[in-house]
Amino acid sequence: MPISRKEFWKVKQFGEIPKEYSILPISFLNFHRDEDSNKFLLRGINVKAIELINPYINDCEDLYSISLNFKDHFWKEINKFWKENKDNHFFISTIFSENSSIYQCNLVRVNESKIYCFVCDDHHEKNVKINQELRNFKSSFHTIFNHVPVGVVILNKEGQIEDVNNFFIELFGYSMEEIISQNIDGLIVPEKYIKDGKRLTDLALNKKVIREEGIRKTKKGDLLEILIHAAPIIQDQDQTGVFLIYQDITQLKVALKKMQETGRKLEKLHQVVHKMDAAEDETKLCHVTIEAAANILKLDTCIIVKAQGEKMVPLVSIGDLALNEFPILAKGEGIVGLTFESKETQYLGDIKQNSRALSLGKGFHSVISVPIGDFGVFQAISSEIDAYSEEDIRLVELLIGHTEGVIKRIMLTKELYYQANHDALTGLINRHHFNQILEKEVKKARRYKYGLTFLMIDIDNFKLVNDSLGHLKGDETLKKIGSLIKDSVRDSDYVVRYGGDEFLVMMTEINGFQIQANIEFIIDRIYSSCEKWFLTEKYIPKDISVSIGAAHWNSEGDLSIKEILQQADEWMYSQKRSGDL
Repeated sequence: MPISRKEFWKVKQFGEIPKEYSILPISFLNFHRDEDSNKFLLRGINVKAIELINPYINDCEDLYSISLNFKDHFWKEINKFWKENKDNHFFISTIFSENSSIYQCNLVRVNESKIYCFVCDDHHEKNVKINQELRNFKSSFHTIFNHVPVGVVILNKEGQIEDVNNFFIELFGYSMEEIISQNIDGLIVPEKYIKDGKRLTDLALNKKVIREEGIRKTKKGDLLEILIHAAPIIQDQDQTGVFLIYQDITQLKVALKKMQETGRKLEKLHQVVHKMDAAEDETKLCHVTIEAAANILKLDTCIIVKAQGEKMVPLVSIGDLALNEFPILAKGEGIVGLTFESKETQYLGDIKQNSRALSLGKGFHSVISVPIGDFGVFQAISSEIDAYSEEDIRLVELLIGHTEGVIKRIMLTKELYYQANHDALTGLINRHHFNQILEKEVKKARRYKYGLTFLMIDIDNFKLVNDSLGHLKGDETLKKIGSLIKDSVRDSDYVVRYGGDEFLVMMTEINGFQIQANIEFIIDRIYSSCEKWFLTEKYIPKDISVSIGAAHWNSEGDLSIKEILQQADEWMYSQKRSGDL
């Protein structure tokens, strides 16, 4: 308890105070340095200082036990003065007392162990300034407290709400009157999570700093995902309450979930890319594409429509509608036609709002329609209105973009293969490719024990066309003869441009009594088609005709393919000489 006036004289009696300072109207304190503890201890204090500082004294009435209610700042200053200012016998410092008063003091080094302290009682002006700064700080804090974009709550040490900010009221929908003095857990923690909420509050009330995610409810009963920060409020080393921050992360969680779902979809897309790259024809690739789309999107039907001439023909589909249930459309018809012509993605959240989409059929509402370059159109169709998001559209565009790239690669590969294996002028198989085909067909014929028939065809007097009409007409003649020969044989037969004006036909799977009949029938068709054309084309010289030689290879015979081809060639030349079969 504070020392009384009566007790003060006891202190004065034992205190070491110079006589001239004992009744001085200025606060005086005498400090001695204790060598054992290396600390400064109070050895004397006058009446004025007693009244000003109001020290505490223990029951032992020992001056050494008097406790000055100075903050640590003063003791640090006096020790600093002693250690660092040995040559300076005078020092001005400041005393901050526990009641927030500020006093200026003059420290005087008397000798190696003694310091006198004179305290000036002129702190009023400084306290006014401090109090004003404190009020300014409280005002600034209150402004931040109410406008920070997170819910802030101050609890007392019983867990009851003492204050909340505006954002907390807005977030949870309660008025200030409904909140103050309420238990925070009973107010906003759902029944399902009440134990967890109480655990968190108990930890915070036991000086624990916490950062956790949890579920909290609004006044309306809506559940929010909240990031909760909790920290103890400490005063004089005692906990007086809890400071809580509630950050609504519901939308963040939704966005994170969407991002994770997008990640899963992209992973599926990445996996299917390898499968797409392995496809060797457009139809197989389209099957892979729509299967991937069905795994990525929520859809009822998926289809790829291919451009063929002036029509858009359904190629592959998956889902509720079979392929034959989709109509064949003109290139400019429907959403398919619009997508193909514009080369831009079309999205309809409700097809009833667009007459061009009615061809999709009843029961469907949403459609994503994406062009596949010059190849065709992809469509993902759903029975739900607004079934697809912008993210879905971007994913589909990524998928179809890769599909288009693979289609271009397949088509380029086919084109390169075709150019490498076909005659550039007539489009017929070239001699190099024929040798590869011949090797495979010979193995097949030997396995299944059937023969191969060869027709060697030459244009008689073809030089007359080049000499009299020019090489352009000569090229036209070669192309036409090659076309007539191809139209005269079976689809399974091979037609080869064998030399300059020579053609070769290889007929497969012919045996026994079929041989002679088939050879004669095909030869007659070739002769008839060519002679008819020669007669209708006025520019063709009268001496132009074709000669045909035939030979049959038996898989069980003794003659080689080379020998059979030689026989066909000799027969052809014999026809040139004789002019008849």
